Amino acid sequence: MRHLLIAIALVGTAASAAADEPAPTTGITTTQTFDGMQDGSNFVTINGLPGRFLNDDRTQSDLATLPPLDDTFDRQRGATIDQSVLNAANILLSSATTVSLAQQVNVGTQRAENGVTLFHAPGSSATVRQTGENLTNIIVADQVNEIEQAFGPGAAQLVDNAATLRGGFTEVDQTGRNTANVVVADISIGGGAQIFPEDTVQDVRNVARFVDTGARGRVSQQGTNIGNVLVADEVQNVTRVFEGDQIVRNMVETGGGPRPSRISQSGLNIANFVAASRIVNLSQVSGGRQIVENTVDGKTLAELDDRRGVSQSSTNIVNLLHVTRPNPGGGGDFLRAEQTALQPQSATGGGGGRHTQIGNAAMIDR
Repeated sequence: MRHLLIAIALVGTAASAAADEPAPTTGITTTQTFDGMQDGSNFVTINGLPGRFLNDDRTQSDLATLPPLDDTFDRQRGATIDQSVLNAANILLSSATTVSLAQQVNVGTQRAENGVTLFHAPGSSATVRQTGENLTNIIVADQVNEIEQAFGPGAAQLVDNAATLRGGFTEVDQTGRNTANVVVADISIGGGAQIFPEDTVQDVRNVARFVDTGARGRVSQQGTNIGNVLVADEVQNVTRVFEGDQIVRNMVETGGGPRPSRISQSGLNIANFVAASRIVNLSQVSGGRQIVENTVDGKTLAELDDRRGVSQSSTNIVNLLHVTRPNPGGGGDFLRAEQTALQPQSATGGGGGRHTQIGNAAMIDR
């Protein structure tokens, strides 16, 4: 669980700081609304370019003078393609400050797309790295007296990483992350609501396709969806409702050829998570869906005849309380919370894969 907290807290590592004196009872008030479209896209097709071109400062005009790929590809260094997209909406970073009231509403769409088509020579090597991330309704402050966060109705965070590969040795790393409705406070979160309605979705899709019999290499695919998270020393009088969908799909397709030497696929969905030393009057209700699907040529690990070199893992977490040790001078020792989970959680795999489903759970550190 410590690793989950670290991952969530990374949203505001630059803004978290301990206060030498108690924060004032009044502070800033803000309203943020996003109802549009953030669409970040990277697409590239490479057919016959030498690896050295991708790694130095040559310009497009130099293409005409380059020899054929088979004669010039730098086999030691190879080609490297990096693609990344970051969309952010409704972000409040207010270190060492009290927030009296923060209202954040997202009814729009954030989409991050990366696409690569790479054909390179047998005996050559290439590396493809794709990262797509969407952030919305994020607050990092010293103290938050009241919050109102709504991701939806009708909101969507979408990540699509796709790589089509032929020839040579290719290492593929695909990562997708969606984060919505997160509050991190050094001292306390005093009240309010976090809403993730029924027609709202967080979706990550990673696809690596090898289109000939020379498919070789390594593939790593990771998808993460996070919604309705509170992290503070004290949390009180907060209602959270999660009714939407969190979906991670990782797919490797070999095109009938040999499988990459190593395939690693993982998915993580978190909804209604709170970490605090003192929790008073917390209500968490979940009725949405959490889905992780990891497949190789349409088959899960349990369905593969040969599982060598393939690892699959999935984690679905809903309505999880982590009661932490109090900060120096903090309150602690009080817990009053109600949790209701009505939603399905599903993960494909089995057959030696690691799969965790957590609902209506509490973990206490003392």
